[in-house]
Order: sequence, then C-alpha cells, then structure tokens
Amino acid sequence: MEGIDVNLAAGGRYNQFFVVNNDQSATIRNFNENSAPVECTANHCGSYVYSGGSTAAAPVIWIDKANISPQCGGNGVTVYTNNSVHITDSVIEGFGMWGVNTQTILGSFGGTQLDNLYWEEGGGPCTHPYNPGGGTVFSAAGIIFQGGQQLSITGGEGPAGSHVPQFSNTGSTQYNYYVVVNDTTQGWHSFPLFAGYALTNGSGSITVQYPHVPGSAPGDTVTYDILRMQPSANLSVNAPSFPVTGACGGGSTTTCGSVVTAQAQCSGLVCTFTDTASANTSSYTINGTSWDPVLPFWPAEILIPGNGGQGFSTAPVISETEPSNMVSVIGNAYPQIFIRQCQGNPNIGGNFFGGVWEQCLAGKPGGNIGALLLQTGTASGVGNLKGILNFEGGSLTNIYPQHFLTLIDSNPYKTLATIGSRPPNDANDTFIGTDNPSAGTIPLNSQLAFGAPIAISNYIGNVGDNSSYLERLTATAKTFNVSMET
Repeated sequence: MEGIDVNLAAGGRYNQFFVVNNDQSATIRNFNENSAPVECTANHCGSYVYSGGSTAAAPVIWIDKANISPQCGGNGVTVYTNNSVHITDSVIEGFGMWGVNTQTILGSFGGTQLDNLYWEEGGGPCTHPYNPGGGTVFSAAGIIFQGGQQLSITGGEGPAGSHVPQFSNTGSTQYNYYVVVNDTTQGWHSFPLFAGYALTNGSGSITVQYPHVPGSAPGDTVTYDILRMQPSANLSVNAPSFPVTGACGGGSTTTCGSVVTAQAQCSGLVCTFTDTASANTSSYTINGTSWDPVLPFWPAEILIPGNGGQGFSTAPVISETEPSNMVSVIGNAYPQIFIRQCQGNPNIGGNFFGGVWEQCLAGKPGGNIGALLLQTGTASGVGNLKGILNFEGGSLTNIYPQHFLTLIDSNPYKTLATIGSRPPNDANDTFIGTDNPSAGTIPLNSQLAFGAPIAISNYIGNVGDNSSYLERLTATAKTFNVSMET
C-alpha cells in the first residue's frame, strides 16, 4: 500500500484504519493522514495500523515515510501479535492513548525497530479518552512494548510528549506517587509503578489517578497500595528517588511511605484515590516482585507490561538516548534498557524515575555520567565462577606488564589523542594491572599490581575518608593502624 492520502471533512469514523492479519510482508509507504477518521472514545480508541490476530495470524509489518497525525483522534500503530514491526522515516504525533504498541502476548515472536521517527503527543496534550474529568491529568504513552525480541530506537527523537500525569499544581513541593498492585487471590504483588506527581503547598487534597489493572485470572481480587515520596533533589542529598527496601519508613509528608494500603479495585477504566497533602506517610515494606500484571494502558514514555502471571518480556530495549520516563513491571530485577548515552542528571528525568534498571554506556556533557551496572546473577546453586569482567588472552598468551584497569588517567589528553585510545601508561596513573617481567610470562605465572601517585589505602567499614584507613602505602612508609597478628 503506497501513497494513500486521507482527508475526511465530515462523516463516520473507522474502528481501525489499516487492519493487518497474517501478512508476512505488509508494506505501508507514504501514508498521509490529516483528518482523524478513526473513532477514539473511552469505549474504543482505534489505531491507524492495527493487528489483533492470533498466534496463527502474526504479521510482519513495514511502515515507511508515513505521516500518522490523528490530532487526538486515535492511536498510531497497535500490533498485539507481532512477528516484527519496522517503522522508518515517519511522523507519529497527536496520538490519543499511545504512539506505538507492539506486543507478543499471544505467543508471536517479533521485535520492533523504530528508525528516525518524529514524535509529538500534541499541543495541550491530547485529552486522554480514559480521563474522566478531561484536561491533562492523564496523558498518553509513547511506546508500549512487550516483545519476544528487542525494541530498538535509533535516530530521530524519543517518543516525546507530556507522558507524566500531574495531579495537582498548588506549590513547589513535589510528591511522586507509586502504585503497588496486589492480586490477593494469588498472594502476588507487583513492582511499584510510577503513576504521576503533584506539586503542592502541603495543604488540601490531591486526587491520584491510575489505570484499572486486571487480576491474573477472572474473578481474582485486586487491591492497590499507593506510595508517596519526594524525589531526591540532587545527588548530594544521597537519597533515593524511588521506593526501595529499607527506605520507605514514612513519618513525614515527603518521606517514602504509604498513603493507603489495600485500596479496593475500581469498577471503571480509571481508579482514583484522594490523598491529604498534609498527612504523613506510613511505614511500608517493599515486597519482592512476584507478579507481572497485564497493563492495558499506563502513562509513560516507554511502558513494559507483563503477561498477567509470573512472566514478563525478557527482550531488551535499546535506545540511543535516555527516556525521560520509563515504567516496567520488571523494574530493577535485571537490565531492561540499554542506552548509548545517558544524561545521568536527577533533574532531567530523575524526578520522574520509574525504577527501571538502565544500562548506560556513556554520559552526556553537563550530566552525571550514568553507571554501567553489570548483572552478577548466576544459575541457582552455582558459585565460584570467574569474573563478570574477564580479560582473556588464552592459556599460551605471553602476558606483559600493563594496566588492565586505569581507574584515574593522569594524562587523559594523551589518551584521547592516541589512535585506539591506549597509549603507554604513566607513572601517576591510578591502576590495576600486572607486575610481570618486561619480557612477559604465561598466565600461570602472572603477578598483580596496584598503583597510585600518592597512596594506596585499605579500609574496613568505611567509605574512604583519607584518614580512617587501616593500612596505607606511600612512597616513604607502610602504615598499619591495626594490630599485627601472627
């Protein structure tokens, strides 16, 4: 399908526009939509490319150079049984509930690749069809993804828009709200899901809204625990910006804790709770995540829903840039999104932190460089394995004296100006390396070396304060501040 230009001045509405079933090479190119011909209400909000299908009808869809601009009158691309979706050089803007929603919940296999897309939720933003009071409290999701293969986002811009609901705006103190969903029939608990925030003067009431989450099975009883906290202002505060075990003791208006527990399931599509801004939070124990609920909708720039049981999408999300807000039922159980360049600044996105484990490869100027967190989990009962970082050379390799980890480069300009970025080391580098003979030696005879320009210190139960060391080596002395035992 190519070169379709839609402009309905008046008349009826489609339930969906393009409906793709078992086409394994569905190609949509140069589609231009500018008149909102799809029905989008609280009862039904259609999409411009849609596949509901089944495991026997999972399509492969290619969309190129499309302009999907519903102007709040529908969603972009929805594929529930996805063998693969690839969207290139296109515009998705003014979407009512989500821009792209691709899932493999019915057993299909595909991933999603988004290349050079321009995203825009629309001015206002769009009034969400689930929002019972209108206005901008509820916002759309950019990407909803539950895949068998990876979600890849390259070029263009991220799924931009006002994806974070704001429940109140009466002051400057920020309250973040998180929802723990409980299936009490199964005895299961979800990961805390970021629902939105309020700016408050500390008085009055705040109406918190969050989407209805179905139970694991029909008839299961679902309740909600709602947590409130003030996000960390900056790194120097040394406080989390997300509910974590041991840090939700409550007791003040801004300390992480619960504002209600066992809130009953609501009958509509949107659940509400009225919070008292001046009330202190209560101590709350973060349960281990035991349930990955289906989330038919949840406001986030990138949303990772579950399958409704104790299973989830293990497929990674790979993005060139860091999303401002991401919510996942998996949370921080393992690395979920792999980012080429992170801002790492709590004032950019951090104030709307969804708790997802981000794997950052590099940082951006002006930000705090995000850490590269390497997962250490191993198979049950398996221990004494080799390291996560393993500088392998082979059993017959001749190992020369060298620095394997340069912790602090004493001459970074030389490094950055050297082809390959690995020049000869310097005496004032802080490093971990080998202490082998200059002629080298086999791995079985290698020796370990530590080096620093001033001192090497050892601490126990101390973060390192340049004074409470128990052992220190300098160029002139070896100091012990503990007794020597034989």
